[in-house]
This record gives sequence, structure tokens and C-alpha cells, in this order.
Amino acid sequence: MCKECGCGIMNVSDKKAVEVFEDILKYNKFQAKHNRECFEEHKIYAINLMSVFCSGKLIFRKNT
Repeated sequence: MCKECGCGIMNVSDKKAVEVFEDILKYNKFQAKHNRECFEEHKIYAINLMSVFCSGKLIFRKNT
């Protein structure tokens, strides 16, 4: 496994450079902007809970 990032590549000869010609997150950014605008329009305060599996997100949500 790669020591730098844990990517699973076993040796240096397995690595390849890839050119990206297009913003691969373009649709994601569009959707995020749309969501923010919708939340602001309807005066909704939204938070994004990101965490590891079984860390208590659901309990936090149920208790608030």
C-alpha cells in the first residue's frame, strides 16, 4: 500500500498521471449553489453532518 495516501498502489511503476480537461465537480457545484439559494429563500438553516460510521449523527439529529 502507498505510504503517502494509502491508495492501494503497491509500487511506483503502477502510478499513472491523468490529465483532467473538465471540472469533474461541475454538476456538484451547480447543485450545491441551487441548494444554498433554496435554503436562503425559505429561511432554512442547514448543516452538513459528515463523520465516520456509527459516530452518533442520528442520535444528534433526533435530539435536536
